[in-house]
Amino acid sequence: MAYSPLVGYKDRKNGEGATDCCQWERVECSNTMSRVIALDLSDTYGGEYWYLNASLFTPFQQLESLDLTDNKIASCVENEGIERLSRLNNLKMLNLSGNSFNNSILSSLTHLSSLRSLNLFWNRLEGSIDVKELDSLRDLEELDIGGNKIDKFVVSKGTTNTIKNANLYKLAGFFAIWFIILQV
Repeated sequence: MAYSPLVGYKDRKNGEGATDCCQWERVECSNTMSRVIALDLSDTYGGEYWYLNASLFTPFQQLESLDLTDNKIASCVENEGIERLSRLNNLKMLNLSGNSFNNSILSSLTHLSSLRSLNLFWNRLEGSIDVKELDSLRDLEELDIGGNKIDKFVVSKGTTNTIKNANLYKLAGFFAIWFIILQV
């Protein structure tokens, strides 16, 4: 399925189409270089579930924040997954909440070493999640995986991740931190 999330964006000043994307709603550009640094594409697609081609974002080399919340993303196009975002060395915030990603997304995320904030709230994560899968995200400070059907959040011995603010509530119904298991 072809889908361009930026088609139809309006000039934020007068509502007309604009060729300068820095004038578009939901697009933030740097003041110094007029490069796109933030894309808020939350809740922009209301059709059927679809597959994301993450390569579409690789031209935005200065991108720091990408919000794809509530877009009915089922997964990614084969060989064009979230790991493609690893080319974006400045990407610090990725919000994938309210989509339909399953546990396979975790292996794709390991390539995004610059991330500080990752939101996977209300997806289709389930079962046991080993934080070691996110160990390569050394700068990760915030992780939101609430609203999923996770039975266990396992912190293995030798894990070096220093997540400072993790929303782990609703791991399995009303349970929370009690499901964190330290594997020695």
